Amino acid sequence: MATLQEKLLKDLEQEGYPARIIYATHLEDIEQEIASLFDSGIVQRSLYQEVLDHWKYDYASECPEAKSLIIVAMPQPIIKMRLSWQGQPHEIIIPPTYNFKMDRLVIDLINKVLEPEGYQIVRAAVPQK
Repeated sequence: MATLQEKLLKDLEQEGYPARIIYATHLEDIEQEIASLFDSGIVQRSLYQEVLDHWKYDYASECPEAKSLIIVAMPQPIIKMRLSWQGQPHEIIIPPTYNFKMDRLVIDLINKVLEPEGYQIVRAAVPQK
């Protein structure tokens, strides 16, 4: 019989969302790696200040009981919309980070497996590609 972890990963994979589960303490390693890239000049200051500096690596403050992180790869296509303003057509691009439908689908899939076993999930504000 498959473990809970194997079932979760299999269910996500079947829906097109490859995933891995890591220890929550690995966030500290990620923080150090990003700091190292910044210090060595590989990551530009503007990118660091606009994006990377806002991530939270201290998972214990938001979810002190967390033991694991579920990392899910999701396609996030750019959404184009065509609007009409003052009689003129305008095409706008909505960044994938504003499309929460995929996030909700994945959260629902994870909850479907974990909630019956007494687990809960919390969306973490951690690094994303």
